[in-house]
Amino acid sequence: MPATRTYASRPKTAQRTDASQARKKPAQAKAGGAAKPKPAVLTQLHLAFDNCPLKACKTCGLTYTRGVPEDEALHKTHCARVQRGLDWGRDEEKTGVQLVDAAANPSPGIHGRIISLRADAGGKAGAKLATVFDLMNTVLAAPPLSQTALKATKVYLFLVKPKNASREHIAGCVLAQRISTSLAVLPTSDTNNAGAKLVHGLYCAPEPLPTPLGIPRVFVPTTYRRKGIARALIDAAARSAIHGCPLDPRTGQLAFSQPTDSGRRLMDSCGVQRVYEEDDDLQ
Repeated sequence: MPATRTYASRPKTAQRTDASQARKKPAQAKAGGAAKPKPAVLTQLHLAFDNCPLKACKTCGLTYTRGVPEDEALHKTHCARVQRGLDWGRDEEKTGVQLVDAAANPSPGIHGRIISLRADAGGKAGAKLATVFDLMNTVLAAPPLSQTALKATKVYLFLVKPKNASREHIAGCVLAQRISTSLAVLPTSDTNNAGAKLVHGLYCAPEPLPTPLGIPRVFVPTTYRRKGIARALIDAAARSAIHGCPLDPRTGQLAFSQPTDSGRRLMDSCGVQRVYEEDDDLQ
């Protein structure tokens, strides 16, 4: 009787398990070797300067952040003051204010009055002056005056009253302070002089000259510029800053501090040809 061969079939579950293990072997072999580093994820940054949130106002020159309520409110207030000036009420001049010119008329259509007061005044007038000084320094990119300088300084304000307005507007402000010396600005032909001294971008003679009055700040809102207001305030300061001693700007009795380009033109129109260093030349 021939031999009978018996074939025992394996369960299907065992077959699947073996097949699974067979597939895992190559992966396990790879895991035993050195692991390949994953490629770095690169991030590309695009700078869109046309969408920069910082904006410089062409009207007032202030740089502020768009979309920030506090910045936009600050810019709105500052820009309005640069264009139209701050208001001025009669309650702000109850004490310590001198009327210099009750009927100032520097050019056709401009009528107002000029008053003066101490730069270190207190009360409501002092609070308003602090706001005026902050505005002036921001526009002129100038540092605040020291307390010593404020004590030696008088403020001259040109006030106008617009139609249908209940309060006057400050259409111009000039600060005048007692100083001791200044330097004469050299003509362009003398700037090659070996002894010339560069002061605030101007070439000056090196010898200090006696000078009684200095002008550290001049500001006129844009609405009132080129109407003779700054010149009227300079003349008022020359007449009254030193009691009983009127001064002539054209004879070297006045000097400017840190003149800007427009300040340099004002110096020329007033006949002032001297500059001085703030604080250093105070009397």
